[in-house]
Amino acid sequence: MAGSMKLRDYQEAAADFLYEHDRAMILAPVGAGKTAITLTAMQDMLADGVVKRFLVLAPKRVCTDVWPVEQPKWAARCTLAVAVGTPVQRKAALNSGAQIIVTNYDNIQWLSMQNLAHIDGIVYDELTKLKNPSGTRFKTLNKVICNMNIRWGLTGSFTSNGL
Repeated sequence: MAGSMKLRDYQEAAADFLYEHDRAMILAPVGAGKTAITLTAMQDMLADGVVKRFLVLAPKRVCTDVWPVEQPKWAARCTLAVAVGTPVQRKAALNSGAQIIVTNYDNIQWLSMQNLAHIDGIVYDELTKLKNPSGTRFKTLNKVICNMNIRWGLTGSFTSNGL
């Protein structure tokens, strides 16, 4: 897998793992390079035509401060748009044609009312945001992802309520 920067061996193995699995999770501590790993796998899947577009769900700060900063380093050949802010700003990002659309979990309800037929991969950055399968957020998201074949989860929070 090739990006603009060089992954460490364990990151390379993790990026390969994502590429090879439609459903996968990366459980790694903060600073282990989950975003770099994922962007590398995403870039390769997009380049190989396995996926047309990715949607990334992340906490708002991660949407604005992490993904747009890391993308040029690890997936320079991909385009990325951040869909946060007003409905007009989110819609513009969604319709931008960018290969990777990054939005926050609070926009799931809004996403459920958008045409997402052109998105066939999803990444849940900080998977613990979806820990309640009976919650409204989870149920709404389930309707949104039905056509998304690639589903990857990332988290640095392995435990719920401690060990």
